[in-house]
Amino acid sequence: MPVTKDGLLKDDDHIKALVKLSEKAKAFGSVYRDTGRRNLLLRIGKRHVSFYFFAERMVRGKRTTTSKLLGHWPSLSAIAAGREADKIAGRVSAGRAEPGRKNATKFAEAFQRYVLHLRKKAADKGKPDTWAKLVEGKGAKHLLPEWSRWTLAEMSGVPNAVADFHAKLTIEVGPVAANHCARVIRAVYRYAMRTNRGLPLALPTSGVDFNVEQRREVATRDFKAWAKAWRAIPNGSRRAFHLLNLLGGFRPGELARLKWVDVLPRERVVIIRNAKAGPDIRVPMSAAIARVLKMARDSVTEPDEFVFPARGPRGHIVRFDSDALPFYANALRHTWRTIATDCGVDDTLAHLMLGHAPRGVSQGYLSRMVLSSWPAMRAAQRRVSRRIVSLLGEIEEKAPTPQRIKTPISPA
Repeated sequence: MPVTKDGLLKDDDHIKALVKLSEKAKAFGSVYRDTGRRNLLLRIGKRHVSFYFFAERMVRGKRTTTSKLLGHWPSLSAIAAGREADKIAGRVSAGRAEPGRKNATKFAEAFQRYVLHLRKKAADKGKPDTWAKLVEGKGAKHLLPEWSRWTLAEMSGVPNAVADFHAKLTIEVGPVAANHCARVIRAVYRYAMRTNRGLPLALPTSGVDFNVEQRREVATRDFKAWAKAWRAIPNGSRRAFHLLNLLGGFRPGELARLKWVDVLPRERVVIIRNAKAGPDIRVPMSAAIARVLKMARDSVTEPDEFVFPARGPRGHIVRFDSDALPFYANALRHTWRTIATDCGVDDTLAHLMLGHAPRGVSQGYLSRMVLSSWPAMRAAQRRVSRRIVSLLGEIEEKAPTPQRIKTPISPA
């Protein structure tokens, strides 16, 4: 910022004299540096008389500057401007100066760092980066077009703008998606605060009134229509996947990652590794579940480590909505829960079978609960499987392809 003159900015009378002098000489745009505080500046323009803080310093061998608008005179008095300048000077001398606009972290940069953090977190747990992909999709579609050029500090200072953005998304894409986008903004800001102590403590979403979300009831009761669509699926492996999803109440992503080494027919159990709840889930294997696993085994012509291999060269299936089923994925998990209730399965037992931890139960105690409830879980799984099979009808394959994987699947 150019400085043309020195002046005494001690009180409002001195400011008034400088303003009259500039108006008389028509020297608008003049900048005065306070002779008492060398970092306090006054700029006299045609429409505004403004106070600025301006300081230069060396940081690790590089010259940096801190410049900030303090306010406009006479709304901001000379004494108040001096106090604000002293506060900023204290932060600068302590090494806690706020970065300038050019050096401030922008939302786009912080967003990419947060996505990388989510990917690393998933990799450390041995899980696919599904959540990172979902966040990245929301960012590309809704967040980055709106906020990519904003700095995080600017977003913190305009909570009304973020609230208006949330309200707009509520109308355009729905209340749940709007809440999701607001939560991503909040998570990105909080993650950035871990390494940037200069960010304001006020969250950008502090002005957002989150929409009320109601859990959708997606359990199916039309089993005849579902069974008809299921039998029309041409790929036997995918038929087996959807049916096992229903019979076991699995999370679809965890079921898609199931490997043959985790199918233990002698123990009559299927183990879900790296489950969402944390510990591995041991799912009792009923006779119906064993038959569906055999169906999956007989549907492939080449050995694979995954029970449900992808159509491509490697990996497991990743899409669950491409088979024209009226209900799939988590809807089948909810259906299992509904049928378990109809069969009289205790709520706590159903939670354990689904891999949920009852509230207030630690992971160590949860493992002991599973072991102590195992006989009851087996009996409950048999009841639920029999009920599902009776609703669907025959689930055996009429003409299975020649089996190539010689792993016996039997719950005996």
